[in-house]
Amino acid sequence: MNSSFPTIHTYVIVVISACISIAQSQFCGRAPPIAQARIVGGQRAFFGQIPWQVSIQAFGTHFCGAAILNDRWIITAAHCASAVQQNQLQLVIGALDITKFDAFLQMIPEQRFGADRVILNENFNRRQLLFDIALIRLDGRINFNGQAQPVCLPQQGEDFVGSMGLISGWGKLGENDVGSSAQMNFVQLPVMMNRDCQMMFSNRDPPQKVIIRNEWICAGFREGGRDACQGDSGGPMTVFKNGVWELAGIVSGGFGCARANSPGIFTRVASFVDWINQKIAANP
Repeated sequence: MNSSFPTIHTYVIVVISACISIAQSQFCGRAPPIAQARIVGGQRAFFGQIPWQVSIQAFGTHFCGAAILNDRWIITAAHCASAVQQNQLQLVIGALDITKFDAFLQMIPEQRFGADRVILNENFNRRQLLFDIALIRLDGRINFNGQAQPVCLPQQGEDFVGSMGLISGWGKLGENDVGSSAQMNFVQLPVMMNRDCQMMFSNRDPPQKVIIRNEWICAGFREGGRDACQGDSGGPMTVFKNGVWELAGIVSGGFGCARANSPGIFTRVASFVDWINQKIAANP
């Protein structure tokens, strides 16, 4: 997995009410901690490691990721949710290899849904990938099991600087690869301050003029080598905090994949928690 911007790739959630927020916190984000690993290089995910991961497909082909919020709603990037017509969206939950049926899944089958409702952030700007966040209501309810669980939302305004963010999905394993990975992979990247992110882009050769917005969050290594990439867009960046996995970011964009001085750019979920809860409450 790797990430990019100039070629804006399609890397390729109250007041629901206090009781719903509390209900989610009691069972969301339950998966084992994951040791540091890299997607570039092919670190594969195993059953139950990242149970909130969703594959967004159209005509049977994966093109973006998403994360489970509850048994009816998932969250993704707006540029993913609007890439095809709503009736063409196919949401696949509980899969590891998106190209074949795994024998183990006979016991825990993957779940497939259509989109009943798509809500893009009202301020979404496709060209600049601003406010790149969307909610999708499924046309059925998820059966939670070892392969399908919701991720926890952060607190509004919560800060993750200095934490290790876990990015997962079926994106390309290298910038020059053709097509997405068949197997879900994951990588961990350090979350950095926005000013450090902007300075890093300025140190590129040639320098890249980027204004890092408040609604973005950056993660990556100065030397590159690990990142998200095309096919990962819309997928989750989670942080293990207080014993659960919280959704810190949504894969949005970047410059190339795993290049030096080119951290990945994610939508900062903590800036949109109130928006998420309001939209879900208004569309039960």
